[in-house]
Amino acid sequence: MSNIVLKQIEEVLDRQEQGRNAKYKLSDIPEAHLIPGMKEASAKIIEIFKKKELLLLVGDYDADGIFASSIFIDFCRLAGFGDYVDYIVPDRFVDGYGVSKNMVNYASLNNFKHIITVDNGIGAKEATDYAKEVGIETVIITDHHTPKEDTIPDVDIIVDLKLNQGDFPFVDISGATIAWYLCVQIREDLNLNIDMRQWLDLVAITVISDVMPLQDINLAFYTHGIELLRNSSRPWVDMIFESNTENITEADLGFRLVPMINAIGRLDHAKHAIEMVLSKERSFMRKKVEFLLETNNKRKIMTESFLHRVSSEAASQFQNGDKAIILFDDDLHEGIVGIIAGKIAETYQRTAFVFTWNRAKQCWKGSGRTSGAVHLYNMCLAAQDSVLGFGGHAGAIGVALTEDQRKEWIAKIKKEAKKNSDELFLPLGEKPFIIDISDITEDLYNKIDSYRPFGNAFPEPLFRTEGIFIASNSYGMSSNHWKGSFSSKKSDASIQTWFFHNKDAGKFSNKNVDITFKIVKSSFKGEDQILIHGNLPK
Repeated sequence: MSNIVLKQIEEVLDRQEQGRNAKYKLSDIPEAHLIPGMKEASAKIIEIFKKKELLLLVGDYDADGIFASSIFIDFCRLAGFGDYVDYIVPDRFVDGYGVSKNMVNYASLNNFKHIITVDNGIGAKEATDYAKEVGIETVIITDHHTPKEDTIPDVDIIVDLKLNQGDFPFVDISGATIAWYLCVQIREDLNLNIDMRQWLDLVAITVISDVMPLQDINLAFYTHGIELLRNSSRPWVDMIFESNTENITEADLGFRLVPMINAIGRLDHAKHAIEMVLSKERSFMRKKVEFLLETNNKRKIMTESFLHRVSSEAASQFQNGDKAIILFDDDLHEGIVGIIAGKIAETYQRTAFVFTWNRAKQCWKGSGRTSGAVHLYNMCLAAQDSVLGFGGHAGAIGVALTEDQRKEWIAKIKKEAKKNSDELFLPLGEKPFIIDISDITEDLYNKIDSYRPFGNAFPEPLFRTEGIFIASNSYGMSSNHWKGSFSSKKSDASIQTWFFHNKDAGKFSNKNVDITFKIVKSSFKGEDQILIHGNLPK
């Protein structure tokens, strides 16, 4: 590789590194009491426990909610309050999202006088009003989602930086981070001798799972937490990664661990993941890990099958010039519509919504994902008068529609999406670096690797080159993934190449193509190999 290109790469990465406050240390993180409502929430919880009354935690069924629940319950047990707190996570197909009337009824029937939420609740006005009607004495909301003014609950205490940032300097943190901060505040108020760093590995996972900006305190939490994971401080992590934890990266979390954790809440029940995290018995833990892995494999098969079903319609809308690809299928599995939307958004670099028919509630339930810097929540505000409900944040959204609302909602969203320039949909970061295959060396990989972690607000370098792709094998139910070699036009160099979720890759075999790619390192039978993960031109 020429020194000029290498210097360009270093300059870009150095500039990004400075912008994310990379020197933010764990000792520099803001104190818990700066978060509005945190002192009040801590005081109320302590009062409840001292009176020996029961507190029910209502969690969420994604990775952020699962680990937020695990942190709070584990802390309370360690602090000696285990007899007075329990948790429940909604069944997404029966109860819907977050605290609901079903959750309130469960609390009331089981003698819980008090409810606290983690990673949900900021839009649960109807459910929390109902809680008052049935005699729930206290409701505490802790969340990190963007509130809508007409659905903000009238409850005792709300902790949500998107509602009130106060003097806290950083607003984009995960639900599990909020839960961890609440435990920090309780620890300080009771002067407990508990090392709060022991849960930062779980916080680190949620920085990746909820695509939080890898800046400032998120970077501090991630950097400390990933070291705990690498040192295999939790047996279930060791089991999942088959004792190969010392080199875990953000990519391993994002593409291996998090999808497995999310899958259990999508296809079964999130309680299995929480039980795995909280368990102290290795044999029980092993059974839960095996069940989660099995469920995730089912999720992969279903995802490929459904992607194959909707791929033609997605391609048609893209070719038609639509900047929002919106798909309806009355027989999709509701648990994976978000995954499919994410794959479509990634493939076409557009906003994507995927809906399925919920027979129990007689409405269309869907998820949206987006690409680049397009703000999905703000886009959906333009159609808020044409929905049963919606909620989420910049990169992910959940929407419910009646059949009568469908046509009007589609028109409003497609109109709003067209206001975004094509450039806004491009992956965040600098333009691809143009290099030759011969420039890809272990030294280049090591240089890139030294800047990790990559993620939201600090994207991994993207490269571009021209050459010949020789396909060898396809993988997956619908041949969505292709393996082969890519040869340079300028030299004799070639490199092993993977195209994931790119079923058309086989059509380009033995042809000259222009691709973008990322450089990765793979370990196989104890040997490291540099290869590339490519993307074909749209």
